[in-house]
Amino acid sequence: MPRLTSAAAAALLGLGLSAIAGAAVAEDPICAQYRAALDRAGQDPAAIDRVAGHIPSACPALRATAGARRARAAAALARAAQPPPPSPQAAAPRGPSAATAERAREREEQAQARLAAERAAGRAADDAAFAISKAANNYEAYDAYLAQYPQGQHADEVRRIEAEGRRAEQQTRQPQPAPDADDAAFQTAKTANSYDAYTTYLSDYPSGRHGDAARAARASLASEEPYRVHVCNKTSKNVVFAAVYQPVGDDKNWKHQGWWKIAPGGCVYIFDTGNPSFAIRAESLDDSTYWGTATFQQCFQTDGPYQFLVPVGVTDCPAPSTSRPAYQLTATARGEYDWSIGN
Repeated sequence: MPRLTSAAAAALLGLGLSAIAGAAVAEDPICAQYRAALDRAGQDPAAIDRVAGHIPSACPALRATAGARRARAAAALARAAQPPPPSPQAAAPRGPSAATAERAREREEQAQARLAAERAAGRAADDAAFAISKAANNYEAYDAYLAQYPQGQHADEVRRIEAEGRRAEQQTRQPQPAPDADDAAFQTAKTANSYDAYTTYLSDYPSGRHGDAARAARASLASEEPYRVHVCNKTSKNVVFAAVYQPVGDDKNWKHQGWWKIAPGGCVYIFDTGNPSFAIRAESLDDSTYWGTATFQQCFQTDGPYQFLVPVGVTDCPAPSTSRPAYQLTATARGEYDWSIGN
């Protein structure tokens, strides 16, 4: 048997390996077309199934590839369908901003509650101090109340009590007027012969010799008696009042005046007028409550006390006053007229 040289053997071996490699790389054209279609199907299980269903049996390797790719695509799709686990932030019932807002609201509510409690305690202490001063009923006790509560709920009433007491003492100590002064004052009232003139005499000489005559003369002039307006606060709030009216004897101007502070349960005289029509506005010092009607506006200043005149017929508010709701009131009879809020 002839022997091959090593070179010839190597040559033959190279040719055989090349043939084998060529056979491995070469693919049937039909199978190649289906492989391209399978690649286009991507990771869509339904598309892979449509391509795999048409791969001929002559392409067994491609069928196996299609089956493996179909399994991987289905697994990936199943994983994608599962909901992701909740993150700690998503699982929390409220986000940081909601929790912060809630804490802020709680702090605000607590602050409001503390403020209300402090106000209630302050009012209770004020009431107790007033009760003590009223039980003692002397200037020292009333002065002690005013020193502790100069703007207290009962400060106006205490000042009124003191003023009335001192006025009564002064009248008691006041010597009887000399006959000529009393006579002259009464003669002045008779010469004027007006309701206000006799009222002035009686005010200056409450114990004068002509008191009875002055009262009788004034009664005969009742049609000239002014309207004496008092306001009362029947609410539980501290309230201030302001008014618009025509002063007695002045029918050319409207007088704007305020503010009179009245504690709960108090009443205060505020003005005389010859015109039964006037306006009043009230505002709470404890909250934003006010008393007035939006359909009736008048000029009021924010700060007080204040007073100014506006000629009749002028509708613009002079600075710094502004137009605000008020009540339009009409007195039905001369003399004392009381108007209340909270009744």
